[in-house]
Amino acid sequence: MSYLKLLEGKQIQHLYVGEGFIYCLQTGRELIVPEIVIVMEDYHLCISNRIMLDPPQTKIEDLVGCFVQEGRDDDLEVTIITTDHRTLVIDLREDAWVGPEALVLNGPENLIVVWN
Repeated sequence: MSYLKLLEGKQIQHLYVGEGFIYCLQTGRELIVPEIVIVMEDYHLCISNRIMLDPPQTKIEDLVGCFVQEGRDDDLEVTIITTDHRTLVIDLREDAWVGPEALVLNGPENLIVVWN
């Protein structure tokens, strides 16, 4: 079972889009890393990798107020579909990695799930 099933039926209440800094061991420099945090009741989904939204005219902010209908993952991507048929896809391919983690799910009872 995917831990994303825990999000099904949850409402996307808040969304934060920001930037963080990580230290790159390969270059010895700090990198600016975009991060999206999606808050759904007791869960926080922190996204560092690139995303795709469908339909294409959808903005990330349009997800606020939507309910998660389905969450699934495989080796290449994480997909979250809302009840109003918007789709958020997080790219998990190695060449899409930004870091520090591709995706982190935090939840009740100290739940932490990391996708690298």
